[in-house]
Amino acid sequence: MMRIIGGLWGAWFFYWWLASLGVHKPARTESRGSRAVHMGLLAAAFLLLFSPLFKFGYLGTRVIPESRALECAGVGMTCAGLLFAVWARVHLGRFWSGEVQIKQGHRLIESGPYSFVRNPIYTGFLLAIVGSALTLGEARGALIIAATLTAFARKIKMEETMLGSEFGAEFAEYKRRTKALIPFVY
Repeated sequence: MMRIIGGLWGAWFFYWWLASLGVHKPARTESRGSRAVHMGLLAAAFLLLFSPLFKFGYLGTRVIPESRALECAGVGMTCAGLLFAVWARVHLGRFWSGEVQIKQGHRLIESGPYSFVRNPIYTGFLLAIVGSALTLGEARGALIIAATLTAFARKIKMEETMLGSEFGAEFAEYKRRTKALIPFVY
């Protein structure tokens, strides 16, 4: 099942790269150092998920019982999360960026998946990571989820500060109506 997980993530990364071509130019952006921290945390999560180096010792200990049903549920969660992130990415269009940025001509997007949560790409990505960790079933899954949550919590704070300064009361009202990452929860 981990081969299926790898294929899903590979297809998603290819789409993500392809979709990044032709986005609007930035008006403001985060520093390279800040971007490196975020990318480093996500790279660590993927190394933990896919590298055989971490299959041994405590990190490789199975903590979720082997079950075809649980593995299938994990694959389903991964697929659903990646599709949700793609929907959000398509909806965002040329305003998307992998970096914390305000684009030239930027506008606040509040429709589609952005009507459920303010950060639906991260919501989908996180669901996919949890599904992947469930399929893996090993102790390292907790570190994978923790690294991803840390990266997104940090990035959400930076993005929301930038969006608040750019859109003021409009963003404050949107923030009041919607949760940051998990609908109805957080």
